[in-house]
Amino acid sequence: MIEVSLIAGLGLLGATIPAAAAITLVYRLLSCWLVIPPGLATWLTLNNKPAP
Repeated sequence: MIEVSLIAGLGLLGATIPAAAAITLVYRLLSCWLVIPPGLATWLTLNNKPAP
């Protein structure tokens, strides 16, 4: 539902629907998936420390 709101908002600001959909897709990919590799690396680093 958020994606539809983003596309509609961008459309109201003057973007074409295909451009607004592409912008929304890129935003979603960056905001959701770009943080996974650093988080995984941090988790692996923290979990590989030897126990005291």
